[in-house]
Amino acid sequence: MPKGEISIKVSYVGYNSSNIVFDLQRDTSINFTLTSVQLSEVLITGKSESNIKQTNTGLEIIPINTLKAVPSLMGVPDLIKAITFLPGVSPGRDGISEFFVRGGDRGQNLIMLDGAKIYNTNHVGGFVSLFNSDAIKSVDLYKGGFPARFGGRASSVLDIHAKDGNINRKHSKFMLGVMQSSLLFEGPIKNQNTSYLIAARASYLDLLTLPIRIKNNIRSEGSLAGYTFFDINMKINHKLNDRNKVFANFYSGSDFQGSEEKSKNESSEDHLQLHTNILTIGHTLISTSKMFLKTSLIYSDYRNKISSAFSSNYYLDNYFHKSTSTSTIKELSLKSIFEWNPGSNHSIKTGIEISRYSFLPGQVLIQNRDSILASQADTIIGSAGLLRSLENAFFIEDDISIGPSVSLYTGLRVVGYFYKNPLMFNFEPRLSMRVLLSDNLSVKVNYTRMVQYNHSLVSNYQGFEREVWIAATDSIPPQKSNQFSTGLYGEIPAYKIEFSIEGYYKRMYDLINYQSATGVFSDFSHLEKLIAKGGKGWSYGLEFLLQRSVAPVSATLAYTLSWSYRQFNDLNNGLKFPFRYDRRHALSVLTRITLNKQYSLNSNFVLSTGTPFTLPVSYSKDNSFYYGYFNYSGINNMKLPLYHRLDVGIEKTGKTKKGNIKKLSVNIYNIYAHQNPVYVYYNPYNGKTYQKSLFSIIPSISYSIEF
Repeated sequence: MPKGEISIKVSYVGYNSSNIVFDLQRDTSINFTLTSVQLSEVLITGKSESNIKQTNTGLEIIPINTLKAVPSLMGVPDLIKAITFLPGVSPGRDGISEFFVRGGDRGQNLIMLDGAKIYNTNHVGGFVSLFNSDAIKSVDLYKGGFPARFGGRASSVLDIHAKDGNINRKHSKFMLGVMQSSLLFEGPIKNQNTSYLIAARASYLDLLTLPIRIKNNIRSEGSLAGYTFFDINMKINHKLNDRNKVFANFYSGSDFQGSEEKSKNESSEDHLQLHTNILTIGHTLISTSKMFLKTSLIYSDYRNKISSAFSSNYYLDNYFHKSTSTSTIKELSLKSIFEWNPGSNHSIKTGIEISRYSFLPGQVLIQNRDSILASQADTIIGSAGLLRSLENAFFIEDDISIGPSVSLYTGLRVVGYFYKNPLMFNFEPRLSMRVLLSDNLSVKVNYTRMVQYNHSLVSNYQGFEREVWIAATDSIPPQKSNQFSTGLYGEIPAYKIEFSIEGYYKRMYDLINYQSATGVFSDFSHLEKLIAKGGKGWSYGLEFLLQRSVAPVSATLAYTLSWSYRQFNDLNNGLKFPFRYDRRHALSVLTRITLNKQYSLNSNFVLSTGTPFTLPVSYSKDNSFYYGYFNYSGINNMKLPLYHRLDVGIEKTGKTKKGNIKKLSVNIYNIYAHQNPVYVYYNPYNGKTYQKSLFSIIPSISYSIEF
């Protein structure tokens, strides 16, 4: 604009217009506050071009409304379960909040909350994810084509951003569910320059099972079991001026699970605890209309503790034994991203990320007391101290349009890694290209290299999969992956259909795995004896996504055809074997029907090939010379039967007499009660094979009200 008097009119649907006249002499920033006006119902329709026009492949931008519409096991929205309806994303075990992307394992997923890494995705038991949907603003899932600003994982990126808090008015929400309840408070603090958000959840499964547990305890025999979890999100945003803002985000979640078996003279106890704490402090600077700088300081702490105790009290014989295993990972990171937009079709990002890690893979405390032997001992086995590593990264990425049809993304991430010995350097190039074939059709190609320095090992303890994180060392190199992908993306405007077809091929190197079914109380002093190193992985497949939204029905169909294999010299006689979640075919159909202003109906149908598992081919019976043993033909030599289920949910939305929004949700998980087996076992005594299912039909209900 030329210098001089300028007149500006600002308008927005649902608000009164505003006019301002001022003398323009320099670049000027103006904030407009508009007053709302009540209108009759307005229907807004738009044309989505993000999937066609964006340069990167493998990016799924998940609307929060879609997340909340997916029927869930416990009747409340669950982020992790919701993303598993996307092609290329496997849900893992039935009903559990975990996910596997394009043949990668759960430890290869980079999961971030406002830039802070998350090392555990669910609460104890896995039925509820770690993330409170009421506190989530946006969710982006990268299955491939990872921008250079993301690193440290070999399979996927789940980028979650928390809500900032309502800057204009106070807002509250209360939700009551079958297994858990939640509270949310948000609003301005002072002069609309500061906002806050507090969201908390708690389970009360302990209270629901209390009568049963009390009854069992009165009998002094049987079982005593309890489970509870609690988490809280807190975020504060403060506007220093028109160009500078600061924020602080805090998350804390804790889980406690315990079981107790008692008889007259003996008792046993098992306890499991999980703790996740995250603190992020950040600053954003808008230096000019084309430059943006965001800097964050992040601290995270994840730990799990498992203990098992047994005691007996007989005449002249008192015995006590307790084993406690603790595993932790702590991280302190500094991350700074500078963004420059020299033109509307050109964006450059660069920055640094410095992360310092402290690992305690597994430290076991063993306590023994024996009255007959007159002995008492407290012994610690495992890591003598913390294992520390340092990861320094520099990245730069450039997204530019070359003419009206072609856009090119180039990125490079350079990482210097330190563990005891001198720095180890790795280069991670990223390259994507998009070509518009027409206004409604594009084709893309991508190459991505990722290096992962933190390894995850998973073991099973009474149905709970325990994660142990270890650093890459002199003898355990970092994991590496190379992924190629290409796809066709488009829409058919006449039928309001959007679609994508994407193929990928991924190679993974230097994977690790437990040598055998390692117990949770193993000695981690010598990791090399516990793990198989130098593993290789292959995964490739074709993903298809079809979406159509025509009021009152919206539907999404996702189909994946995929293969995934692993190979270790020390496992399976060095032969290649299917990965645990190698599902050849996976289909999901998600629908939402708006019946009227009050009622909506949601459904999710899932059909997939069963997961591989290991089953012995025979059993050699024991005799006077040797014990019996199973005979195996290989790892994951069998597949579970076809998996399928249908979840449905109905929502009723209305207003209370005071004008507050209320919502009643009824969900039915696995409505036709199909018994999907989660594992199969062989009985050596009768030579028969049996299968076990975890869930049948599960109804749930929740009620929420907003103030």
